[in-house]
Amino acid sequence: MATTPTTDLDLVGHARESYEHLEQAYIIEYLRSQGLTLEQVRLMPKEQAKEIMRAASLYASTQMSVVEARAQLVEELHGGHVHCKG
Repeated sequence: MATTPTTDLDLVGHARESYEHLEQAYIIEYLRSQGLTLEQVRLMPKEQAKEIMRAASLYASTQMSVVEARAQLVEELHGGHVHCKG
């Protein structure tokens, strides 16, 4: 069962975890778009796997930039405050 963050440090840790999971999801999405799985990449020759993972990381970084830009826009539209429904 997941615990609810209770301190600022918990919130930062939770946000970092969520960020990492989203980044991993984008890497997997990229690999799928190339007809690959992470396991297949792990079995490839080192240099080939490195090139594919470099491209996957670039894709994930680009997608994360889009997510961050959208979050910033939402924050600006709400007067600099993000409101959470509880």
